[in-house]
Order: sequence, then structure tokens, then C-alpha cells
Amino acid sequence: MTYFQGKQMRRLDAVLRFLLNMILIYTVLQASYAIAIVFYLIYGVYLVYLTNAVKKQPFQWELHISDELKRKQRFYRLANLFTDVPHLKKQVKRRAYMDWLLQFVPYDQRKTFSY
Repeated sequence: MTYFQGKQMRRLDAVLRFLLNMILIYTVLQASYAIAIVFYLIYGVYLVYLTNAVKKQPFQWELHISDELKRKQRFYRLANLFTDVPHLKKQVKRRAYMDWLLQFVPYDQRKTFSY
């Protein structure tokens, strides 16, 4: 999916793959092998379509590198639950919807930890 530029195509691909995999797992667990074979064929046609579609697209190196860094950071966050990971980049998210709570705590050096 790194070949495609739009986020919509990448999201659509993720949703389609998730749905097809869930249907396949369900059909195999329910012993509906004929239906599972049909969905395997649909999945195969989808993969053939994607491989033909990406032949016309340039590879998005910057996007691929940023995705790889995000993937690595997710693994480091998971590993950090069990051991200390020294090169884990800390990320702070601003939660603007909670700004109203800060008006009750004075912005002062004495109230640093409360703030």
C-alpha cells in the first residue's frame, strides 16, 4: 500500500482486508469450507488487482520510512511495558477539550505538579 498516495485508499484497503480476514476465519471455524474457498478467490482477485494497480504508481519512500518508524515506536512502547527502553521517543498529545480544567489551577511555580 506504500505505492498509493491517498490515505483513503490505504484506509479502504485496511477495512477490506480486515473484513475479508474476519469472514475467512468465521467460515473456517464454522466448517463452511465452500464459502471460505469463494472468499479466498475474492481475496486473490483483490490482490491481483492491487499488484496491477501499483505497477503504474511510484514508490512513496518518505511515506514508507515514516510508517516504518511508527511501527518501530509501537513495538518500543509495547516493550517498554516490560523493560526500560532508553531510546523510546516520548510523545505528548495536547488534549484541548480538557483546557477548561486548567483554569482552576493557578499557573505558578508553587503549583507545578498540580498544573
